[in-house]
Amino acid sequence: MTYTSLQVEQLIYTSFRQSGFALLKSANIPEQVQQVFLSPLVQSHWDTYSPPKPPYRAVYLHQLPLTTPGTLFGWLYHDGQDEFGRSDVPYFIAYYVPNRLQASQLSQILACLQQGPLECLDRLEPPPDAIQPLILQNVQDYSAARQGVELPAILRVESYHLLESQSLVNWFYAESDIAKHPRQHQNLSLSTTKLFQYEPIGAGSALRELTVNINNLSAILKQLVAKPGIQGTALVSAEGQPIIPPIGMDENTTGILSGSMLCLVKSSQEELHWQDIETVSVRSQEGLLILRQCGTDMYLLVKSDKVPLGLIEGEVGRAINKIQIELNFVRETPLTVTEPQPTTILQVEPNATPTLRETAKPSSLNLVNEVTYRGRRTSL
Repeated sequence: MTYTSLQVEQLIYTSFRQSGFALLKSANIPEQVQQVFLSPLVQSHWDTYSPPKPPYRAVYLHQLPLTTPGTLFGWLYHDGQDEFGRSDVPYFIAYYVPNRLQASQLSQILACLQQGPLECLDRLEPPPDAIQPLILQNVQDYSAARQGVELPAILRVESYHLLESQSLVNWFYAESDIAKHPRQHQNLSLSTTKLFQYEPIGAGSALRELTVNINNLSAILKQLVAKPGIQGTALVSAEGQPIIPPIGMDENTTGILSGSMLCLVKSSQEELHWQDIETVSVRSQEGLLILRQCGTDMYLLVKSDKVPLGLIEGEVGRAINKIQIELNFVRETPLTVTEPQPTTILQVEPNATPTLRETAKPSSLNLVNEVTYRGRRTSL
């Protein structure tokens, strides 16, 4: 997935040599954003009297209210001792993005949190007078100054759902044993696999535990691969990364195929001024490859033999319906589902130019929760 450049302002809070604890910030950060960073973020997530044990690191994302639109995201590290040998020094790093948060920016932010901060000041040196804004490019490829935190699939899904429903995306996630080795825990014989604790930030908000059955999502992919002619399938993010382990394809192949098809989607939208592209399909004498959207920045990739197109379309549609129902379980408050707009299908044949068709506008989706999905039944 190709990202556009994203400029971020910086905030840092930690203890520096000969200066003690200090807040450093870029020049263009509003006063209200500084206050949000210090409280509730810093004050709420570091208890001086009962600090976490090292090594500890966490990530957070805090979308500001519409009165001061913008987003804070960053990292918290247990940074060891200060120059006097006193232990338990926190190191908070935050990036600030102004204006309303877009889905493409959310994808960059989540990738950046996993990769780690671009720069990191040395606490043993006196703090600089000011810190400069940064430009985030090639989010998945830059060399991070410190290690990021691998995000559970359900945390990414929940973030997209909140953004799509126009709810504020606010969470704090501390690394745990499951987060360090998520794939070793996906086959646990539990009815529901607990992946992380989702903590809405704000006065009066209560801690709740968000759960999802990863086994059920994997079972849906396995059921799809068991259908005649289907060789492999994967559920991938907008960056082309598998959200859960693919079935019938390795992760490298999944990333290459889905990444290439998502690049085609993005370039087609930009050059041709198209709206949503629901499906990309590549057909040859040997078989068919389909990438179909099943949620905000979430796609189902399917590889098949040369079988009747109607059969594949029907099986893919049923699998997407099951995935959408399963993902809806992560939401607790029902909201009104808006009626989707007509979408676009991009078909690619060997040695041919892409063709465009517009689907008929369907009736409103009758979903239990608030998520509006674009994975609708179409005819290729």
